[in-house]
Amino acid sequence: KVQHLDMATAKCRALETKLQDLVHNHANSLAEMHKVVESARHETDSLRAKTQELERGLDDAHANGRALEAEVDRQRDGCTSLQLSLEEQSTLTAQLEEKLATLQADKETRGKELQA
Repeated sequence: KVQHLDMATAKCRALETKLQDLVHNHANSLAEMHKVVESARHETDSLRAKTQELERGLDDAHANGRALEAEVDRQRDGCTSLQLSLEEQSTLTAQLEEKLATLQADKETRGKELQA
């Protein structure tokens, strides 16, 4: 009986040692998993911050694009106005040239009449 008891005690101690090893390995695994989870959280937070920064940059770019489009429209309106003004000036210049030609012709006619 004593020998049987000694063998049972030795078996219990071996199982206890094995259990301690398993508990220790489990604790190490949990610690490693915790590090991985914390690293993933940190990386996720970093990516979220970068995404938000990119979204803000994109919003700014859209706003700048709209402002540029508005400026192009204003410039286009100004060019159209200048073009109309140039056309009016061209028409007036043509009319003045016609009047000048008429006046010169009248002057020549009167000059000939006076000489005659």
